[in-house]
Amino acid sequence: MAEELAYRRMLEWLAEDIPFWDVTSELIPEGCRCRAAIIAKEPGVAACVEEVAHFLRRMGFEVRVNVRSGGEFSRGDYIMEVWGDMRRLLQVERLILNVLSHACGVATATRRAVEAARRANPRVRVAATRKTLPGLRYFEKRAVEAGGGDT
Repeated sequence: MAEELAYRRMLEWLAEDIPFWDVTSELIPEGCRCRAAIIAKEPGVAACVEEVAHFLRRMGFEVRVNVRSGGEFSRGDYIMEVWGDMRRLLQVERLILNVLSHACGVATATRRAVEAARRANPRVRVAATRKTLPGLRYFEKRAVEAGGGDT
């Protein structure tokens, strides 16, 4: 159910990103298939990986998740690999990278806060507030959970 909510939200964002057509994608020959990897630029904590994978699968892609939400990754790690239509992948690329970058950033910051707080008090709980960006509440709350925080 939650992945379906995330899927619908991401469809809305995709329509906002490319409301008419994408000139770059039109340059790719029709039917051209590709493999792409989402590679970490720096160490962090994964978040919303399952939601992005669900979105991509619903869009017709094959997906392999290598780092699940809550898992840590290092620079150069393949977080996810995707196979499918190159035109379509170029259309969704920016959206999925933005969602993952934001969510992983929130999860990583949360993990650091949780670790710092627990050094002072091992039983402490770090919790998120309702102060989320419009449209991003679900993703930001999932990212906090992935980082070890409460929502």
